[in-house]
Amino acid sequence: MTTSLRTIPILLAAICPQTVAQAQSKAPRIHEMLESLGEDVRTYDSHVTTLANPFLQGRLPGTRGMEIAKEYVEYWLRRAGAEPAFEVDGTASWRQTFLLGQKSTIIKSAALTAGDVQLTDGKDFVLTGLGAAAGVDLDAELVFCGYGIQGGKDAYTSFPEDTDLKGKIALVLRFEPMDEQGKSKWSTRGWSASAGLQQKLEACNKRGAAAILLVNTAGADDPRTKQLYEPGGGGSRAASVPVFQLTPDAAARFVDAASGGSESLAAWTAKANAGTAMGSLGKAHVEADLVRERLPGENVGGVVRGRGGLASEWVVLGAHLDHLGYGSFGSRRGAGQLHPGADDNASGTAGMLMIADAYRRWASLLPQDVPLRNVLFIAFSGEESGLVGSRHYVKEPIAPLDKHALMINFDMIGRMKDERLSVSGTRSAAGMEEWLDPILEASDLTIVVNALGFGGSDHQAFLAKRVPYLFSIIADFHDDYHTPDDVSWKIDREGAVKAVHLYTKIVEAAAMRSEPFVWQARQPRRTKPDGDADSSAPTASRASMKVRFGIKPGNYEDDADGVQVDGVTPDTPAEKGGVQEGDRIISWNGEKVGDIRDWMTKLMKHDPGDKVKVGVLRKGKIVELVVELEAPNTGR
Repeated sequence: MTTSLRTIPILLAAICPQTVAQAQSKAPRIHEMLESLGEDVRTYDSHVTTLANPFLQGRLPGTRGMEIAKEYVEYWLRRAGAEPAFEVDGTASWRQTFLLGQKSTIIKSAALTAGDVQLTDGKDFVLTGLGAAAGVDLDAELVFCGYGIQGGKDAYTSFPEDTDLKGKIALVLRFEPMDEQGKSKWSTRGWSASAGLQQKLEACNKRGAAAILLVNTAGADDPRTKQLYEPGGGGSRAASVPVFQLTPDAAARFVDAASGGSESLAAWTAKANAGTAMGSLGKAHVEADLVRERLPGENVGGVVRGRGGLASEWVVLGAHLDHLGYGSFGSRRGAGQLHPGADDNASGTAGMLMIADAYRRWASLLPQDVPLRNVLFIAFSGEESGLVGSRHYVKEPIAPLDKHALMINFDMIGRMKDERLSVSGTRSAAGMEEWLDPILEASDLTIVVNALGFGGSDHQAFLAKRVPYLFSIIADFHDDYHTPDDVSWKIDREGAVKAVHLYTKIVEAAAMRSEPFVWQARQPRRTKPDGDADSSAPTASRASMKVRFGIKPGNYEDDADGVQVDGVTPDTPAEKGGVQEGDRIISWNGEKVGDIRDWMTKLMKHDPGDKVKVGVLRKGKIVELVVELEAPNTGR
């Protein structure tokens, strides 16, 4: 039978509704799927969905949302049968209080006026936390300073020689010179390192500016042009004078009013896109008054007590609870949007809570004469702002640090690719790698071993005190890291629960292991029976970091690519190659460095002895270095 093409739509219209309805009726409902996946997956789903709920405000320390998150952790540790881990004024407590590095910014007044135009605080502008302001009330000349770049590509600069901004209000554009499509003239992907916000503010500050107006540049191909920071936000302080942020429209009206209609912000922006552009825009008035108070933070911890001959020793299972809030620091997307932090690190906190419950039940079923170490289950705060909570803990531990046998850190276990889980630190204690092997091999996950470990997470505080550690994290990073898109529905519940089951076994084995965990600094490679040195990848399912570099990466800068160097480890390739604290790594063998994860991916491709051309941004200038990479155990 032949069918006319004209009849096909009619047939489809008749068939499709029934077909779709049949497919929908056969598809499992969500509650049916959860029921079939088992109780552990359902429990994990409940934890991670709750902790990443927008109601918790991105779990930023100092917010009501973070307080609710701490109450949640305390509730489930208590329900698991743990005891309060800390003591405050002689009373047992679930909380360990400390002062965070960041401060809460309280704005007392903020105003911008030019001519007969008074901008609206919170709508047209915000007073950020990027500067300082104590009772500033200023009438001064408003000066256009282009993009505020001291030294860019092809000798570009925003500042003529001997520029003096003393007593003046500097108006600075965000980002860097753009083409007609609003894209960078200097970078094929995003913005170059020259667009860094901190550099702009420092450049104006050191030239004597009395206040800085940071303008979201009109026409830029970047969603942040439509966003203002939270009042008092924007990141760490970069200037000693008030720093305001303005919307493109408000800035245009402000310039028009200040100049009496003789100057156009659009025209000045076009000049800055072409080259150096600096000039007076008229007069303006600014008011700014803010104070900073250090925020309190709290670790939340519960203990399952040990017994017998091991009762004086401790195993710690930690996961950081905090995240980025609305992205005022650390965000890869910029401030102003909620960052739920589902994988980072609601996923790890959920796992810690489940292991606490499973471990306590397991320990209660053992004969009372079986020796066990104490196990501390702890949710750290302040990880995202510099490991503040874990560093405080190692300064004020609940037992001497030499009694801490092992620290296990759970940070991002919820979005494994192909169920690949990274395990680091396996050689941080003598014999630990061999002890772990059968447990890791029995897991349903693909274990990616990085024997020495990397990554700025809470285990670093313990490592620095020579406490053996294990660090688990997803082996392959995703693009949602430190963005508003790190949401709970993307979490792989089944994979995460496999990690929970694996580490439940590890915690149980660590608690009852008769041999001590003895720190080893050099962490030698194992030797095979035939005498060959064994790598940290004994099976096809394992891989390792083959080289070391030797820096402490810093936080992400709002607009800049690259990796900030907050510290250089002595006697490492980085130090020998000339890398300095304060540098920003912007290129690697001629390729642009996006962020720390991009850099780590590049680093993992190298072998010991490889010489790498490293481009760093240092005090506004690009410096080219050659660094010879070494094996991870070199100098350890």
